[in-house]
Amino acid sequence: MFEGRAQEKTRALGAERRHDPTTRQVDPWLVRTTVIINHLYFYAVDADFGPFFLKFGIYFPYTSKL
Repeated sequence: MFEGRAQEKTRALGAERRHDPTTRQVDPWLVRTTVIINHLYFYAVDADFGPFFLKFGIYFPYTSKL
């Protein structure tokens, strides 16, 4: 088994400040945005299925790919 790490762009949740025009208060707001995060890769060979890789994003919502 081999391990790898790479930084890639992905869609994730981020926080931004939004101003309420009537009360002039600043509120935190969650938005989906593009961020660069670390992805972990695991490469292996299975006796029945052959070579494969597993990819995990280590930032919420923890995307994965087989």
